[in-house]
Amino acid sequence: WRDGLMRNHPRVRYARSLYESSERQLRLAVRRQYPDLEIGPNYSFEEGYSKLGLSFGFDLPLWNRNRQAIATARAKRDESRAKAYETLEHSLHELAAAKAALIEAQQTRNAILNQLVPLVDRQLEEAHAMLRIGEVNVLLLKEAMSESYETKLKLTEAVASQAKAATTLRNLTSPRWISTPNVFEKENRE
Repeated sequence: WRDGLMRNHPRVRYARSLYESSERQLRLAVRRQYPDLEIGPNYSFEEGYSKLGLSFGFDLPLWNRNRQAIATARAKRDESRAKAYETLEHSLHELAAAKAALIEAQQTRNAILNQLVPLVDRQLEEAHAMLRIGEVNVLLLKEAMSESYETKLKLTEAVASQAKAATTLRNLTSPRWISTPNVFEKENRE
């Protein structure tokens, strides 16, 4: 579930892409501190003659060495890294809460099915058995019917909360509403 969350959740993917973008910006800023060799065409007109040729040039960043751009890019990268960790931690917290809710809902459902339903069924059978032999105890019958109804209602709520927790867990780990291709897997293959 954790791997599915880290791979597929939109907030985590967005935070990871922002971090990767800021990392690339930092690499570019570091790369710009070294001289760039420029080669290009050169045209000049002197004393009535046109001259066409090549020109070479390069910048020597001896004193500045692009320090401000590197510091800005590094700060942005650190900020995006912190935001990515925060997003990941928040998403992992949501995952843990969804797993806990699912386990609790399953335990509640199992407790109702295994413990409460047999007791209520037995109480209802006893009330019907009393009715068949001719002893009518209206209060006992009413109590058995209301307990049966409440138990079925509790069971329905437990099943609904289990389904809700399972759906939340599934949406966190593999949201089906995302149809974009996974860009990160494509980059790793190349």
